[in-house]
Amino acid sequence: MTISSTPFRKTAALGVASGLDVMAGFLRKAKMLDQTSPEAADLRAQFPSSEIIAGAAHSLGRPARSAVTVVVDFLRRLTTDPPHHVHWGRDAQESKARNFAYKQHLQAGMVQAYSALLGAKPTDVMAGNGLSNDLADLLGALYHPDIWGARNKILCLQNDFNSDKTLVMTLIQQRLKDAVSHPSKRNALRDEHHAKFDALQALFEPGADEAAQFAYIQRHYVVEIPISDGLRYDPNVIQRTIAASEGTVAAALLPTIVFNTGQLLPVAAMNEVLLTQGVPCVWDCAHSVGCAPHHFEEDQIVAAAGCGYKHVSGTPGAPGFVYTNETLLRERGIVFSPVSGWLANGRTGDFDVFAKINVFSPDTLHSSENVQRLRKSNPEPMALRVVAENLKAINDFGVPQWFAHFENMTLFHWEVLETAFADHLREGRVQFVTPKDPCERGAMISLRVTGVDLNAVEKLMTGGQNGVRAEIDVRPPDIIRITAHPFHMSFEDVVRMVGALRSAIDASAI
Repeated sequence: MTISSTPFRKTAALGVASGLDVMAGFLRKAKMLDQTSPEAADLRAQFPSSEIIAGAAHSLGRPARSAVTVVVDFLRRLTTDPPHHVHWGRDAQESKARNFAYKQHLQAGMVQAYSALLGAKPTDVMAGNGLSNDLADLLGALYHPDIWGARNKILCLQNDFNSDKTLVMTLIQQRLKDAVSHPSKRNALRDEHHAKFDALQALFEPGADEAAQFAYIQRHYVVEIPISDGLRYDPNVIQRTIAASEGTVAAALLPTIVFNTGQLLPVAAMNEVLLTQGVPCVWDCAHSVGCAPHHFEEDQIVAAAGCGYKHVSGTPGAPGFVYTNETLLRERGIVFSPVSGWLANGRTGDFDVFAKINVFSPDTLHSSENVQRLRKSNPEPMALRVVAENLKAINDFGVPQWFAHFENMTLFHWEVLETAFADHLREGRVQFVTPKDPCERGAMISLRVTGVDLNAVEKLMTGGQNGVRAEIDVRPPDIIRITAHPFHMSFEDVVRMVGALRSAIDASAI
């Protein structure tokens, strides 16, 4: 591997007058960069090419060519081999070597790659199921509110992805319903809590108005970090909000990268303060895994999950990872109470539960703090195969080299955008929502574009603008998200996409 880990540096101005000459200059530079990165070309060659530039691969990309072969072989085997041989293996040796019953052979390579991407111990990482399911399991295992005291809130962002906000609100709803589910519980409370019990019981009785319940939860059980300028979260405001909520927050659910702005939150600093306050935080890494280096072990991250589509380019809804820091949970005395099921066994060996398949077997369960205790079923095997092939491509490329190349492309992408939209930026018609500092972002760049029909822009881009077709990601009313992804794009593709985007925006003014 000869790709330099030195980030791409912005060059001096090209010294040309017209926009066409500027873009032609960038094309020449892009071709030079592509020619000096043969390993990057080899990486792209592992993924299907298309006339449509995949500028929205932060959301969904194309799986590796090898993944198609692997999945087709799996389906062929399902149709030709006895079904039990597919599950167990054709013979005892294959069953033992490939561990079909547990599907762990599918996640072994994934765990190694994810661990390198996350800065985590492999024993603290496993392949996930669905992202929201994994986040719900983690938060549910860590949120232990004192309903009748002060420490009962969940910390989150003011604006976050709908599913994360829904997890927070419905988990609190569940805990409150449980707290008042039986009248005899009232007798166990001190007199000063009786009025609160009676009020909550009336509010959360079966068939009660959920809108009123959620309004109550929002007022009394949620702490939100406010947006500072309508676009981003100010680190100082973040720290003040966390400090002001000390003693009232029982758990937190926060994204590493904010989905619509591309802002990378100060994860290490926030996590340190929360840990000092005794607050376990679950980090949603959907938009950071694969595009931003993490340091879970060093930063003492308690729990996290991420998806396998987005920057890892798995199939829609593909499994990502789940992480818990087993040592930290024990050392800090953090109560972690997951619901477990199939695959949560295996403490003494991969097949230890089969000797006790018809009874509960606590001696074969992994410890309650171990990430495997979050298992309740098999991850979907074909989706696992796709993600495993994509991660193998990253691992073979080299994780440090991967991050360096991704950042080189992002810096180049930024420079081309700044130049192509110089007049738009100056006039305020286009605005960078994503921070430019690499320490405050990943690879996705969000632009706020005003005075333009975004749907028209998207149609022009996918239909073909100036001979270029590209997929972008629009978030009405005024956000466009784009990424230069190493699986799918060359430096030359970056220039072509940005040139087409400028033309499409100019043609879609309203």
